[in-house]
Amino acid sequence: MRYLLLFFSAYYLIASEPSAFNSDGLEKPLKNYEQEYQTEVMDLGLQGNEKIDSQSHISINSASNQNSNSLLSLTNKVNSLDEKVDGLRSITEGAAKRFSDLKTEISLISKRLDAIDSVSSQGGGATQDVSTQIKIQNENIEKIKQALKELSSLIDSINSSYISKNEYEKFNKNIINAITELEKKVGSSSNLKSTDNSSEKSDKKSNEQTLKDAIELYNSKSFDKS
Repeated sequence: MRYLLLFFSAYYLIASEPSAFNSDGLEKPLKNYEQEYQTEVMDLGLQGNEKIDSQSHISINSASNQNSNSLLSLTNKVNSLDEKVDGLRSITEGAAKRFSDLKTEISLISKRLDAIDSVSSQGGGATQDVSTQIKIQNENIEKIKQALKELSSLIDSINSSYISKNEYEKFNKNIINAITELEKKVGSSSNLKSTDNSSEKSDKKSNEQTLKDAIELYNSKSFDKS
């Protein structure tokens, strides 16, 4: 009986002693270390993704700002071009109106000269009417000189930027033709016969000289710089 008690006591002591080959004491530290390692790896991964997302966001914002600036610059250029086109349209319309007015004045003078020729062909008794017509003619020629002066200044300012040389030459040809036709009619009217008024001949010469001065003033302008 005593041997049996000793046997069971020895067995109990041996069973209660930790074994050197028992892995229960190592499993918990290993599992804890593995969990901490995985947690650190996940944290590092999240931080890396956040950095990538942040850099991508910055790049997108930078590209968006550059596009906005480019669009604003393009809009400003378009607005500037619109303003230049509006200015060109205004100048062109003004020049066209002035040219139309000049043609109207030349047409009126031409009609008056035709009337003078008619009076001349009828002969006699119309000296006073002729003098009146010559006075009106002188006034109109002065208007033409002033109109040519203003028109030449306007053409000088426009021609360098907006009107081509071909367009100007066509315009210039029309003006020269109109003035030449007027000069012919003034020359024909200067042949009116007057027996008692030498000052009338002087007025005719003065008219011709005035028109020549107007033509020289017009031709002296420099328009061939386009």
